Amino acid sequence: RKLREDTAGEFGGLGVGLVEEAPGDVRVERVIADGAADRAGLRVGDRFLAIDGEAIATLGALSDVASELRGVPGTKVEIRIMRKGWSKPREVLLIRRHVRVDSVESELLPGGTGYVRIYSFQERTDHELGQALSELRKKSRKSGGLKGLVLDLRDNPGGLLASVKQCLTLFLSERAPVCTVKGRSYSSEKHFTGSPDRERRYPVSILVNERSASGAELMSGVMQHYSKASELGDDEAPYLESL
Repeated sequence: RKLREDTAGEFGGLGVGLVEEAPGDVRVERVIADGAADRAGLRVGDRFLAIDGEAIATLGALSDVASELRGVPGTKVEIRIMRKGWSKPREVLLIRRHVRVDSVESELLPGGTGYVRIYSFQERTDHELGQALSELRKKSRKSGGLKGLVLDLRDNPGGLLASVKQCLTLFLSERAPVCTVKGRSYSSEKHFTGSPDRERRYPVSILVNERSASGAELMSGVMQHYSKASELGDDEAPYLESL
């Protein structure tokens, strides 16, 4: 059920994204518009100290903290938070709501540079990414078209392999090998991007950090690899076929 919620991006909860800066130090990284957290006035940077009277430090991993916050829409949860500038923590009572989390956000920066952030690779991520790129191209027409793209994968924990492959399809100019999956009970299985429906005509810079994992590592690694493919010598080129 938890896996289904994460990959579908829909569940009952507060509409807040959390990040663990250090063991027991959990802070708000994202507030979903019109969610319970947004309605209660929570802000990016707020530190969670306790949930229903239980200290964050005793709840375990960040995934355990998230599980405590999720629940049936309409039910209540009390959190203790601390914000920069406050003299002491405050208790906030929230009512869980149905949450739908978009995995992609984008904006056009000055100079015709597009910015796209992918929070995780969910069932709809490739569709959302395609829409975001299309909107950026439309918005940039007045300034001569999209000059470049910043793809932000920081704090992206990964997700569905199929979603990663479809997202890569939007950037690679031809069908290409992505990875090989090996298991105990079956032979190795190669995965490829699909047939691209557009050609990218602008440079891409990718942002990652120590919390970019799994599918985020795969996407950034594959794009970095193929950006250098034209520089490979004859003795290195076979590596492309061994992926």
